[in-house]
Amino acid sequence: MNSSASGRIYLEPGDLVADMDWRDHRGGKFSLEQSRFGGRLTVIFVCTSAEAPGAARELKRLAALAAQFNDLGCLMFAVSGDPVAVNAAAMQRLDLPFSILSDEGFSCGRALGLGRAPAGPFAAPSAESWCTLIVDPGRRVVKRIGAQGAADQALEALGECTQRAALLTPVLAAAQAPVLIVPDVLDKAHCQRLIAHWEAGERFEGGVASGEYGGNVPMKKVKSREDVALPDRGAEAQEILGMFRRRLFPEIKKAYGFQVTRSDTLRLGAYHAADGGHFLAHRDDTTPYSAHRRFAMSLALDNDAYEGGYVRFPEYGPQLFRAGTGAAVVFSVSMLHEVTLVTAGRRMILLAFFYGEAEEALRQKLAAERREAEAVPA
Repeated sequence: MNSSASGRIYLEPGDLVADMDWRDHRGGKFSLEQSRFGGRLTVIFVCTSAEAPGAARELKRLAALAAQFNDLGCLMFAVSGDPVAVNAAAMQRLDLPFSILSDEGFSCGRALGLGRAPAGPFAAPSAESWCTLIVDPGRRVVKRIGAQGAADQALEALGECTQRAALLTPVLAAAQAPVLIVPDVLDKAHCQRLIAHWEAGERFEGGVASGEYGGNVPMKKVKSREDVALPDRGAEAQEILGMFRRRLFPEIKKAYGFQVTRSDTLRLGAYHAADGGHFLAHRDDTTPYSAHRRFAMSLALDNDAYEGGYVRFPEYGPQLFRAGTGAAVVFSVSMLHEVTLVTAGRRMILLAFFYGEAEEALRQKLAAERREAEAVPA
């Protein structure tokens, strides 16, 4: 759950479900971060009240399918705006095999626009009293099933969980680069909008950071990519960074123990097969112009539009990385990495380098040293 500067609360596909002040039917605090709840597909039925028209019916439908959800390894619970005692009575009356959590401030429901008329782009399509959320093992919302859109939310939820559980079949892991892949950071409509922005923008040949020549220098044999910069204070960059703060930076903190607070200028890049799009093996922090960087990110804008163009980390093995549209691939800039040749189509990505406050101090120091050196007469 996340708040904007306007105070509107968001909870959409791609967002993390943060711990809220939820209480179980005994009054105990419930936390999704507890080890016994983490790392599982989760079904959350959110309602203004278990007494709301139709809510009891949906709860009973979910209860009837509880064994099947359990076979898939799913965690199930409901959240309502009722007090603990009311929810405890409803659980007993409906004979539910899962808990109804009390959210007396109804933070979760307000984040979903439940129980009120629609207002703004993130509100519910109607003043619904309940909906069902599917949450992935990383606590990200992957689907919202609304009362208006499903004749039987429980069955639709079971179908969604069945498909997703099939993708979670355990496999034996080989040696692998310490790479973080975060799905659904941007939705497909936003990705298409960024592609249109690149097509209409002022394009330049993407360069290679060079301490000898200063800044980014085009080196076609090393790197063939066409970029468009997104101005730091522009509306597009600010919206994207807002999404990163909601969906990506918390994952970097969890995976690497690093608090990202800053980003280099965001860029949209295109690797064209017709132009031999590629980027030879390199590191991203080897010059005074790039020493402040800590993490690199590439986000796929259209994963179905090209062939080849894999990201590879040769120090860690031959594995090839290719995330889905809207997914971000994040890794340490000190790791050797390359983009293999794009053999067909056009690989479109959003690029960023992330760092924190200590690195910003280093960037400022190195910039001051460069200015001082340039001011000294030859």
